Amino acid sequence: ETRRINPAVIGAIAPYVREDAGLIGHSNGCAIAFQIAQRMPVRGLVLLNGALRTDIALPSWVKFCHVYFNAGDDITQFAQVQANLPVPPVDPLWGKMGDTGYTGSDPRVRNFDCASINGMPRCWGHSDIGTPEKIKAWGPFIRDELVAAIAAVAVGP
Repeated sequence: ETRRINPAVIGAIAPYVREDAGLIGHSNGCAIAFQIAQRMPVRGLVLLNGALRTDIALPSWVKFCHVYFNAGDDITQFAQVQANLPVPPVDPLWGKMGDTGYTGSDPRVRNFDCASINGMPRCWGHSDIGTPEKIKAWGPFIRDELVAAIAAVAVGP
């Protein structure tokens, strides 16, 4: 169904996204955020347990992309299987980024393995990062990484 629904969601959201904005997505929201970023010059992306291919190619205007993942994200493994069917019912960009992270070589992309970051609660599963006990630590972590990335591109080339 996301093959049909996502274009409608993108069409509804995109007119409200300002150029140079940052987009944050979770799960299928990562596929939506990425497709909006392909259409308009957003500054950056934050992708949480993305149901998105692991080898995405960022448009040139995207300055940074933070990918939060963990190997316990079985849902995005299922997304990868669905995306490989002859006529997939899911968005063709779906994949298992939430499980493996980004596998490309673009230096603008930073992977954050939420199962193994020192000093942070271990996340294991598709939405574990957003549970009440873990978001207390992960929310400020994500915010601080986002603020640092925005500051870096504000003074960079």
